[in-house]
Amino acid sequence: MAKKIVIASGDSDPNRAYPVLIMASAAASAGVDVTLFYTMKGLEALKKDGAKKIEMPGAPPFEDLMKQCVDLGVKFTACSLALSVMGIKKEELVDFATPVGVATCIQEMLEADKALYI
Repeated sequence: MAKKIVIASGDSDPNRAYPVLIMASAAASAGVDVTLFYTMKGLEALKKDGAKKIEMPGAPPFEDLMKQCVDLGVKFTACSLALSVMGIKKEELVDFATPVGVATCIQEMLEADKALYI
């Protein structure tokens, strides 16, 4: 049975957003099941064209890292409560993001080998 990690992200600042995808892709490359849970300001990363707004000099484009994660099987989830609070509609999210409740996130964290909040 594969190891599992859940990484929660509450910020779209590049200094926090990039490490989430870098760790996710590294873990997925090593055969770890990875679920990302985006909440509050972190949801900006999951908005269509949102990834284009996240830039870090010298780093690959954020949207390329997202695509790499998707290709590696990383699961992207969005906090449904935070979507409501932030006024973001499901239709505004990238196609590979799935809205889930906080209880679902907590359950996945409890079942995971590691849970991180970045």
